[in-house]
Amino acid sequence: MNLDVAPPRWATVLAWSAPIVCAPSVIWRVAHALRTTTDPVGSGYLLVLSLLQLCLSLLTVGLVQGWGLTYPRWIPMVGGKPVPTARAAALGWAGGTALVLLTLYIFFVMIVEPPYRFSPGIGADGPPQNHPGPGSRVLRYYIPLVFWGPIVLAVTTSYYRRTAQLRTERGR
Repeated sequence: MNLDVAPPRWATVLAWSAPIVCAPSVIWRVAHALRTTTDPVGSGYLLVLSLLQLCLSLLTVGLVQGWGLTYPRWIPMVGGKPVPTARAAALGWAGGTALVLLTLYIFFVMIVEPPYRFSPGIGADGPPQNHPGPGSRVLRYYIPLVFWGPIVLAVTTSYYRRTAQLRTERGR
């Protein structure tokens, strides 16, 4: 399947903005992990989380690129075959919805428990009550993530409509 129907410009801009809104938190976590030498498990966790977040944000770009319609040829067994539209859209909508719900949950927790005391207590930090949270100075790196969920939902909807149009034109 080739790109007979180009994605709308707004969808392309939004898709490329997904890695951009993730970049501040990824950069902060990587810098923090590389700075921290006393807790290798915690540093490893931060690096893996950052890599996962960056990879997932780049998948949003696939919804407006050719590799979102056809698997790249280098992928074993499925290379060159069309990407199942319904499966890709369902994963996009599920991921976008999960991001929106996670954002709402975090806002709720921050209202109930002020941000200067909020800490997940991961790694060597121990339980949250033994460690003050990162506070608003770190929060600024995570604020752009508020937009990630709605971006994924909008781009996924555009992808589904565009690929549905492709399927209709091809009689599938």
